Amino acid sequence: MTRPAAGSDLRLVVDLPEPLEVSAATLIELPDDDTVLAALIGGRPRPPVRVWLDGRRVDRWGLARRVRAGLVVIAGAPVAAEVAVRDHLAAVVGPGEAARRLAAAPLLAGRGDELAGVLSGGERRVLAWLLADLRPPRAVVLDAPATGLDVEVLAWAHGVVDRWLDAGASLLLRPGRAEEHRWRTHTATGQPRR
Repeated sequence: MTRPAAGSDLRLVVDLPEPLEVSAATLIELPDDDTVLAALIGGRPRPPVRVWLDGRRVDRWGLARRVRAGLVVIAGAPVAAEVAVRDHLAAVVGPGEAARRLAAAPLLAGRGDELAGVLSGGERRVLAWLLADLRPPRAVVLDAPATGLDVEVLAWAHGVVDRWLDAGASLLLRPGRAEEHRWRTHTATGQPRR
């Protein structure tokens, strides 16, 4: 495949034998293929798969540059164990905004001073969601993003997905739970997405 045409409505293109093309404001399901996931998140060794975001080839970029370009990932839930929960966010948005976001987050409200290493798997996953949402993402890769989340937190995550899609982000989902398939429906209307 060649570079997507300028002005094309494709937000994200993954060059596979059967190209994966995602338009803005669209959620698609990823194939259950670790090579595709590694290409999207910048795994090592680099798979021989080209990835374009908004017409720019990003597969050779490091994780930080991809995030700055708007390609964020929720896969696993790594944390810096000896860093306070709030400081994970404050490094990007400042302490005031970090505190505001934590106060509105399920499972993490009131826990900003705790070290991230004490968080459960579900709490770490919520922190990953918050980190992905610090800057408006252009494209989001969701690899089993609801792992460890209860019903209330799943509803919160669905609201985040709705907000991202309403803002024009492209979402790629490799589901880990049946409940994640509901994210194809907008919570406010209950209508299927296009």
